[in-house]
Amino acid sequence: MATRLYAVCIDGPDDDDTDAEEIAKDVESRLADRFGSHNYHRHSSSLFLVATNDLTDDVCKAAGIEDAESPQTGVVFRLHQMRAGYTFKRLWDWLSDLDIQV
Repeated sequence: MATRLYAVCIDGPDDDDTDAEEIAKDVESRLADRFGSHNYHRHSSSLFLVATNDLTDDVCKAAGIEDAESPQTGVVFRLHQMRAGYTFKRLWDWLSDLDIQV
């Protein structure tokens, strides 16, 4: 079965006491626990890609983005179009291993 691809865009810290890398590690841990290490890709500290058949709301909750009181804020987009660009080879390798539904 083809898999949907989502972009998880994490907001940066809203205070000086929280480190962006700390937030990214928390989100990464949540995604790994929910989807397994082969079904998500950390592109940067604020952008993750997730391959799953789950709904957008499920991906939000898995990343810790649930409501104003959640541990994390951000947004999740389901990606519907083909991809193009120049970036790290590891991203293209990860995408080529997936059966993505666009």
